[in-house]
Parts: sequence; structure tokens; C-alpha cells
Amino acid sequence: MNRIRYSIIAIIVAILLSSCFRKEDTLTLSKPGNVEVATIAQGSDYANQIFFDLNDGNMLVNDFAMWDLAFENGVNGFHIWINGGKGMYAGVVNETNIDMVQDTVGLTWRWDSPTGNPDSTAIGNWTNYLPTSSQKPYTSVQRPDESEQTTGAVYLVDRGNTFNNADRYWKIKFLWVTGDAYKIKYARLDNTYKDSLIIEKSNQFNFSYFTFDNGGQQITVEPNKSTWDIVFTRYRYVFYSTTPYTPYVVSGVLLNPTGIYAGVDSTLTFEEIDYQKAKQVPLVTARDIIGYNWKTYSFDSQSYLIAPNRNYIIRDEKGYYWKLRFIDFYNESGEKGYPKFEYQRL
Repeated sequence: MNRIRYSIIAIIVAILLSSCFRKEDTLTLSKPGNVEVATIAQGSDYANQIFFDLNDGNMLVNDFAMWDLAFENGVNGFHIWINGGKGMYAGVVNETNIDMVQDTVGLTWRWDSPTGNPDSTAIGNWTNYLPTSSQKPYTSVQRPDESEQTTGAVYLVDRGNTFNNADRYWKIKFLWVTGDAYKIKYARLDNTYKDSLIIEKSNQFNFSYFTFDNGGQQITVEPNKSTWDIVFTRYRYVFYSTTPYTPYVVSGVLLNPTGIYAGVDSTLTFEEIDYQKAKQVPLVTARDIIGYNWKTYSFDSQSYLIAPNRNYIIRDEKGYYWKLRFIDFYNESGEKGYPKFEYQRL
């Protein structure tokens, strides 16, 4: 009788103890999506840039050349990029008075890294510019109520050779940055036009964009940063294997810098790649990891060919894995600039 009583007590205790422990969480993978096919109409001159959302196939199309400077958003953002797709360059001058700069003699022109690395931009850390030891260091960050003339180096911007001299070269000072905005002062190199502008930050977008067109203005270029994954556009790639280095404008694909990772696999066929295999591919945030070299130019056929067995793995902001491969670069009329690709959520 006691043995039965002890057995019942043991069962009750086991039940009570088991209820104290959390059950193991299980992850249920969603069923892979269908293989989708999309064509991007950049045009034969690659004038269109197209922001693309893998989840629903939505696109935003605009002119790649519509902007000159991209200002980093975010409370702590202060980095600034130039539009390399236009062949732009920037350089810093050993001068704080914007009116005194009137030529480009002796200037070292610089460019941004195609990876999007904020520490590798043409403009660099303008908040604490440190020139050579023989020059005076300048601190450009100011509060809005401080002098706009006595501190901060002047930068020169070359907008590219599609502009005439009067509109090609501009000088600019980055006066201050806060969690909400930037302030800049800018002028044509010949001082025929001069103005200043406050660039408002927005957490909805990666960057706040500025163009020197129409006297200088802030413009909207990209969609909400949570609604796109990749952008087809023109950008500058640098061939470091040459002497000297060769910066060259190419047409390719860049990642959304917010939460998007990607990698390349050339060992498997597109059909062989599943979720488990995709997870084994090393992923990076370098914006040009997909880049331009999924196509090669054949001098024999005088046409672009798609690189064989070059598959891309993308992890989006929500953690979903995708596979993508390019299958064509021409439309049905044989016109280049229409990249066609297939992709699938894994």
C-alpha cells in the first residue's frame, strides 16, 4: 500500500517539476517561395536607377544623375558620399574662407570606395579634418549659433565631365551636423553664385540627398529604407590592380546598407541551392558584393555575356534568405541595359 502511495506521489512531483521548465522553442521554416523572374529597364545608356524589393517585386525608378551628395541619416550620422556614377570627385583645400578658393590647382582629387565603407569616402571625416603636419588642423563641426567662416576646411567638388565649367566645379563647406540636420555653405568656383542650406535628416531613409542643380536643393531619391533590398545603378569601381589605380564608372547592383547581407556561390547550380546550403555561404555588407561582374564583355561577339554559375545569396532585413542569378542583359529587341534575373525566397 505504501509502495502505491509513493508511486502516486512520485508521479505528481514529476508533473509539477516538468511544468516549471520552459518547453524548447521550435523554429518553423516557411515554405520556399516560387522562382520569380524580373527584368530591370536601365536603358542602353544606363540612365535609370531602379530600387528593387525582393519580397513583392516593387520598383522605384529615377535618374541616377539626379543627386550629387548623399548625407548619412541617423542621430550620429555625419558621413557624406559623392555620386560616383556621374564621375564625380572631391578634394579638400588648405583654406577656411570659401571666397578665397578660385581654382583647382594642386588639388588631390579623391573618390568613394564602391563598398560603401563610411571610412573610405572622398570627403572623409570632415568633422575633424587633419591635414599634413605643416598645415593647420580644422574642426568643422559647429553649433548653429557659432561662426560659419572661421573654422572648417573648404572642399571642392567635380560633378563630372558632362557639365560645363561654370556648373562643373563647386566649393562647399560643411558647417555643422546635429542629430536632426546638417548645414552647408556652397558656391560656384568663380563665385557667381553662393548660398547655404540646411539638410534635414530623416530616419525613414538611409541618406538625405543634395543636388547643386537649380541653385542647390535637398531632394528625395530612394524609397523608405525598409522597402527595398538592392538597387541597379551606375557607380564607380576602382581597379587597384593597375598602376596608377583606375577609377571607372560601371553599371551594376548595390545593396541596401540597412540590414542587407549578401554573398556569392559558384560551386553549386542555382537549382541545388536550398536554405541549408545558402546558410553556409559567407555573407558581407559590402554594398558592391553583387556589383557588375555577373556580366563580361566579349570582344569576339561584341556583346555582354552572363557569367556562368554565379549565384548570389541575400539575407534581407527580416532574416529571410534568397537566391538570385542573372540570365540576360538584353531585351527582346537586342538592346543592352535590361538585366534579367531569377530569384527565390528559400
